[in-house]
Amino acid sequence: MVNGKDLYAEKCQRCHALARAGGGANIGPDLDEAFKYAREDGLGERTVEGVVLRQIENVRRNSIMPADLVTGDDARDVAAYVAAVAGQPGEDTGALAEAGAKVSSKPIVAEGGQIVQEGEVVGQGGTSMFTAMLQPGTFAYVCTVPGHEEGGMKGELTVK
Repeated sequence: MVNGKDLYAEKCQRCHALARAGGGANIGPDLDEAFKYAREDGLGERTVEGVVLRQIENVRRNSIMPADLVTGDDARDVAAYVAAVAGQPGEDTGALAEAGAKVSSKPIVAEGGQIVQEGEVVGQGGTSMFTAMLQPGTFAYVCTVPGHEEGGMKGELTVK
């Protein structure tokens, strides 16, 4: 479960909201909302786990979710964690309360001293901004949400 939450936070939380994992973006389905009514209708944890695992393993055609984001035991761990907490009120306890990658807001210094920085991940129609002091030159930029760069969310910035 700890590995599942850690991987969820690292790989999935940029697109999917899940309250017990600390929130997240609403680019993809909100997992609490997606499973809330199914749980109320009696859908069990094992069934939810199976649904989540199938979604991870069989990404829809033209989806922005990249194939093979997590695989094998890691995919099963993510599915198990999501199945245990999606649509369930409360907070994680014990080792799960401490699990989950935290996204740093500090700039990352790349090779050659150039600053690489990430803005806040926002849902459709939102705006994410950050400020960086750059030397004159041409810089590539990309959206770091999995699958977005491959979908064309990238470009070039020229500083004079």
